[in-house]
Amino acid sequence: MLDFSKIALITTGGTIAGVAKETTSTRYSPAVLNGETLLQTLFENLPFFENLSFENPQNNGQILPKLFEFGSFDSANVDDEILLSLAHFVENVLKNEAQGDAVDGIVITNGTDSLEESALFLELVLNAKKPIVLTGSMRASNALGSDGARNLYNAFLLCAHLVDLQKSTRATESKLAQIPLSPPMQGVFITLGDSIFAPLNLMKFHTLDTNAFEQSGAIGHIVDSRVFFSHTKKPLNQVLRENFTLAHLGESLPKVQILYSHQNDYCALLAAFLFTQGVRGIIIAGMGNGSLNNRILSAQEKETLAEILPDSTPLCAKKELRQKEVLEFLHARGLAIVISSRVPFGAITQHNFLSAWNLNPQKARILLMLLLHARDSHALDELHFQEVFCAF
Repeated sequence: MLDFSKIALITTGGTIAGVAKETTSTRYSPAVLNGETLLQTLFENLPFFENLSFENPQNNGQILPKLFEFGSFDSANVDDEILLSLAHFVENVLKNEAQGDAVDGIVITNGTDSLEESALFLELVLNAKKPIVLTGSMRASNALGSDGARNLYNAFLLCAHLVDLQKSTRATESKLAQIPLSPPMQGVFITLGDSIFAPLNLMKFHTLDTNAFEQSGAIGHIVDSRVFFSHTKKPLNQVLRENFTLAHLGESLPKVQILYSHQNDYCALLAAFLFTQGVRGIIIAGMGNGSLNNRILSAQEKETLAEILPDSTPLCAKKELRQKEVLEFLHARGLAIVISSRVPFGAITQHNFLSAWNLNPQKARILLMLLLHARDSHALDELHFQEVFCAF
């Protein structure tokens, strides 16, 4: 019988805890079920857990995971404060070494809408020495063909597998010289649709399909309750980890926003307005290889720019003022600007501003927030920002 008693389940809501009014509808209310109901629904349907008693957990032979309910919300509503709180919550669960409360790994349920951002943030700031597995679902708990229970079961399997690998590797290392862990067994993993992903690769490619993340490039799969790795999870540079460690983060993160480039866009004016609202960094989802619309601002736009940024008046006096000139003006005044792409694949090789390299806009935003904080705390010089983006 499988023993998950040393694994913690942290629930946050999302579709996996959602309930639909009609089992064949794509419409549902997210974050309805609590953690206990999720566990009960899963384990009561597994043949090797037939005699579980949820009313008297002591009678279960200590095989159930430890339950921690962090929150109950739609992941589309996650903000920087929630992200920081979740990271601290996970860290506290990992560090709780009180007798009987220590855990070997953690499973986290998370809504899929912003799952890739949560996964990357936790990977960067926690530097966890134990495995953390995130999962969710594309269909509500009671929807026909719901993938929630399967994904949650796979998450427990994967976490337990990584824990066993860690223990066996430590036993080997105690007898032999130090050997590298392959694949890495610590840090953040994601499992959805019988596939295993790393945070850097994870991306949502479909709005409704249960295999919405499949094109991300799986590093492994789960078949017949067995875990198989086909690729090694890329390890993060330890120096970077130390710069981003949760212990160095305060109660808030620098504000970073994303702007979308397109024909006749207003990126420059929007960036100027956001700058006046305390935004410290901008990710621009450019066209193609980071191309930006460099159109000439209208007279009305220049008037608006001069109003919201009085020191831009001399710039606005130019007969022809282009968007890139405005962005360069903002950059000179302290606004960090990173160019990503609205195209899902390929690196950004243009160098007008910082390049997100291989990161999509939402991941680039997470990284820029941490880079700006590292700069503020003098842990990292801005001259090295581009090197960090290229490292990913």
